[in-house]
Amino acid sequence: MKITNEILSTNKQLSIRQKNLLKIKFNQAKVIQLGSLFILH
Repeated sequence: MKITNEILSTNKQLSIRQKNLLKIKFNQAKVIQLGSLFILH
């Protein structure tokens, strides 16, 4: 049981890290889109 719990906790940490990375990428994409809109206008 202990081993599976450790695996689950590491999986949770990985998923949190991946979610944070996705958020950062999404925010960067938003900023780039806004920047291109300002440049176009």
